[in-house]
Amino acid sequence: MPEYRVLARSFIGDRLVEAGEIVEYDGNPSPENLQPLCAEGARRMDEHLRAEDERLLGPDPALEPAPASLADMIAAAVKEAAEAEGKAVKKSKPVV
Repeated sequence: MPEYRVLARSFIGDRLVEAGEIVEYDGNPSPENLQPLCAEGARRMDEHLRAEDERLLGPDPALEPAPASLADMIAAAVKEAAEAEGKAVKKSKPVV
């Protein structure tokens, strides 16, 4: 189980814990009151922060896969424009 240093008086695991104490905690760690002391704790903190960012801000476009080619980028742009206008897009074969 990951270990954390408590940064501020907190209620953790059905008990009051003072700042500076070391605790084992298996839930979602809060960066406001817990500092990870091991790799597992740091990983969980990172996962929790990423999940909170995505929940509040939506998915990160930088993490979405890039189109494979210029033709894919053009097709995606045409599809997006057509969807914005409410029209269906008919797929055509690329010109070579």
